[in-house]
Amino acid sequence: MKISLVPVSRIRKTPINPRQVVDRERFEALVTSIRQVGVTQPLVLWWNGGQGLYEVLDGSRRLEAARLLGLSEVPAIIYEVSAEEAMKIAFSIHLSQEDLTPEELLNYIDLMVQREVFRSVEEACRHFGISRSWFYELERAGRVREEGLSVSVRSVVAGSDLPEDDKRRILELARENALSSREVRRLIDLCGSLGLDEALVRIVAARPRLIYSDPLTREEVYECVGSTAFRLRLVEGYAELEVEGSGRLRIPRLDVPVVTNLLRFAESGRGARRQS
Repeated sequence: MKISLVPVSRIRKTPINPRQVVDRERFEALVTSIRQVGVTQPLVLWWNGGQGLYEVLDGSRRLEAARLLGLSEVPAIIYEVSAEEAMKIAFSIHLSQEDLTPEELLNYIDLMVQREVFRSVEEACRHFGISRSWFYELERAGRVREEGLSVSVRSVVAGSDLPEDDKRRILELARENALSSREVRRLIDLCGSLGLDEALVRIVAARPRLIYSDPLTREEVYECVGSTAFRLRLVEGYAELEVEGSGRLRIPRLDVPVVTNLLRFAESGRGARRQS
């Protein structure tokens, strides 16, 4: 594969890199190595045409070290693919390197499902050759609580670019409102435009609530009431989504994760869709 020299000024870190935890001691050793012999291992970059910049799929620490040392360019392998394919490439690289923490692995698979790169956790596990039982063992382990927060929630907050005071506030809100890692990620996305308090109100309001259940017919009805009201009716074989003022949509029950994603995104003013 072709290796190119890319100006450091045209490269940025990316939110679709699965690695969030940085070992400072290893980073200092990396800086020393690059100072002595240069960047010997190419970065893996994704060309984000919409932004006109390269984003790092693998090599964020090498990029940070190069900037610290004042290097003007670095060697890189470049992928010009869709955002969905870039996410798959990034995850495959780090999965093969075995350098992801359990929390990073869980969060990234969850993020790929949320962004509809895959329709379900099971589909993502099949694609990457991950045992579904192993994934759920990690998930159960990730529910171990420390100060009332799951490790996956703490990992999402720690990996954000927010000021430390905002991170502490978000952790407090997550603990008080029992927010999931997905809800915390949405809170971080929305807080810049809405403020933390208003963003929290929208996220809590967007939670689907079970309002009816029939054990005989296995029918369940969930409701989500915010600026727009949604009602999701589940029966065997299909699901029916009713949106206030917009009619009804009937879909196969296998597509329920997509509808659930729509409910989670409802309060942000945009529906669930592929993101590029």
